[in-house]
Amino acid sequence: MFLMSLNNFQIFKDATLFFSQGTLNLVMVISAMDVINSMIATMLEASQKFCLAICTALAVGSMTLNKYYNKTDNSEVYCISMGVFRL
Repeated sequence: MFLMSLNNFQIFKDATLFFSQGTLNLVMVISAMDVINSMIATMLEASQKFCLAICTALAVGSMTLNKYYNKTDNSEVYCISMGVFRL
């Protein structure tokens, strides 16, 4: 069960390496955030596999990710691409 848990958390290492690249654009970042968010949601659904500390860390991570994801609404580039930009 421990090894299965380690495989679940590989996404965080992959995300760290991905976001460390210097060639990211808004589409790549939002797509990666969607994948990470769905992985966290899946892990939270199966929270009985993890101890309370890990479940709490996942919940805090999810809230933090959503905080930054919501900030994309303030990005002019994002609003223009979504067709909701207003002057």
